[in-house]
Amino acid sequence: MDAAVWRELARLVYQRRIELGLLSQQALADAADVHVNTIGRLERGEPSTRRNPSWAAIEAALGWPQGWIYDFIEGRTTKSAAAVTEDVVRQAVLDALQESAPDVTIRQANLVARGVVARLGRRGLPAGGKAARG
Repeated sequence: MDAAVWRELARLVYQRRIELGLLSQQALADAADVHVNTIGRLERGEPSTRRNPSWAAIEAALGWPQGWIYDFIEGRTTKSAAAVTEDVVRQAVLDALQESAPDVTIRQANLVARGVVARLGRRGLPAGGKAARG
C-alpha cells in the first residue's frame, strides 16, 4: 500500500482528534476503548497489512462512518471523513423531511439540512463545520 495514503490517514486522524478536543492519543484511546499504541501507530502512519478490528471503535470515537478507514486505505473514498460525515447528516435530514413533510420544497429542505450541520458544528460534533472536500 502507498505510504502517502497512510501519511494522509495519520494526518486526518490527528486533525480530527484535535477538532474533538481529544488533546492526547490516550484521550482518543480511552474514547475508543483501544490501546494507546493502536492510536500511535495510526497517527504515525504505520502501514498495516490487514484490517484492524479496532478501527470500528476508533471511527465511532472520531464520529466517522463505520468502515471509512478501510475504504480510505483501499482508495474507495477520496473525501475526508469530515466531508463524508457532513454528507451523511445532510442526506439523513433531507430523507427525514421528505418522509415526514412532503410539502417542504427542496430549497427549504436544503436550508434545514445546512442549519442542522451548522448547529452540530457549533456544538463541536463531527458533522459540523466546513468539510474539506477531497
